Amino acid sequence: MGSCDDKVYCLNATTGVSIWNYTTGGYVQSSPAVAGNRIYVGSNDNKTYCLNAITGARVWSYTTGGIVWSSPAVAGGRVYVGSRDDKMYCLNATTGASVWNRTTGGSVDSSPAIVSGFLYVGSYDNNGTMYCLNATTGASVWTYTTGGMVELSPAVVGGRVYVGNYNYKVFCLDAITGTKIWSHTTATPGEFGLFQSSPAIASGRVYIGSWDGKLFCLDATTGVSLWNYTTGFNVDSSPAIAGGHVYVGSNDRKVYCLPMIIGSNQSTPFDCSTFSILIVIGIAGLVAWTWKKNITKS
Repeated sequence: MGSCDDKVYCLNATTGVSIWNYTTGGYVQSSPAVAGNRIYVGSNDNKTYCLNAITGARVWSYTTGGIVWSSPAVAGGRVYVGSRDDKMYCLNATTGASVWNRTTGGSVDSSPAIVSGFLYVGSYDNNGTMYCLNATTGASVWTYTTGGMVELSPAVVGGRVYVGNYNYKVFCLDAITGTKIWSHTTATPGEFGLFQSSPAIASGRVYIGSWDGKLFCLDATTGVSLWNYTTGFNVDSSPAIAGGHVYVGSNDRKVYCLPMIIGSNQSTPFDCSTFSILIVIGIAGLVAWTWKKNITKS
């Protein structure tokens, strides 16, 4: 993981004991990507680093023209990363040599998604453009203007691209053509409902956090709102999904665990352990009622 003390840290996952750390020339706000025995990470010193995952030794670094907040993606022996110099870069994963770069209309803080030979990434330009590029050559396949800056990463699932922007909207685009399938507006201007959270997709639903302090659940096919949950402050964190639950952090200093299906416009805290207990109590009650009914019949 990276830190604002300019370092990348490797910790023992079980104990938390430090194994190594590596000092870059600036804050490390990029999330590392791990591929084989190497990690790739960006830094505020304008560089993307490749480090040995076992020892922390630098293998190579590549200097861009701006701060690298984007989290790299690694695919097919190449590293893809955006920079605040308004460019998207493709580097050789082994040597760090430049393969290609492409200029967008603004800073590329968004982390790219690589699917089936295509690269999907958003830009921080005023029009909030989503780009689909050929991952091999960098050639443009399509662009789509969302109308609001796109800072974080798109999710690409089932031939569709899901992304939020700074104009209170979540978009679903066709991954091949860039055609809009649906968009959903979660707030009105003045409510500060912009998106800095990357969406998570599971079981036909889209989960995404918003700066109005809410976690939204949308139908992935239609964009219809299924429910939203209000936290105590902005939700910049990108949701994680596991075991039938959604986990997300909020700037109210809390981490929330919610059932994936909690009903419409849930407005009160809903603890996962309580939810599990209620299920057990419900099942136990049903068994007891059935047993009692059968005894009565006998």
